[in-house]
Amino acid sequence: MHGKRLTLGETATFESGLEGTVRNFRFESAYETGGTKQSTDRSFLFVDFTVTNPTSSPKRIPSGISIYATVDGKRYDPVDSKDAVRSLYTVRSLEGGATRSGALIFKVPKNTARSDVVATLEYSRSDRAVGIRWASK
Repeated sequence: MHGKRLTLGETATFESGLEGTVRNFRFESAYETGGTKQSTDRSFLFVDFTVTNPTSSPKRIPSGISIYATVDGKRYDPVDSKDAVRSLYTVRSLEGGATRSGALIFKVPKNTARSDVVATLEYSRSDRAVGIRWASK
C-alpha cells in the first residue's frame, strides 16, 4: 500500500482532487446517539474529520474508502459517526465547493493517549491501494 504520514491538522489531497483533514483526536466516556446514551468501561475516541472539494466541479469520492484507528498496533473500526462523515461511505461524489465534517467514534482501551492513536484512511485506485495516516505528532 502506498501512503502518506501526516500530523493532526495537515491536509491530504486525494487523486480526485478532494482534500481530507483529521482535525483532532478527543476522548469521552459516554455520548448520546438517537436519544440513547452510549457508555462503556473503555474510552470513546472521536476522530474529527473533514473532506472538502476545493474546485467548482463535482469530484468523485474514492472507491473502497475505509477509515479506522490504530492504538498500539491494534485496529479499531468505527462504532458510530456524528454529522456528515458517515455519508462518505455512501455518496459517489462531492459537489464543487462542498465540505463534509463530523466525527467517527471508536471504542478504545481506557487511558489511551492522543500520542497512542493513528487514524488511517484507505481507498482503492485501479492500480493500488492508498493509505493516509494521521498522528498527533
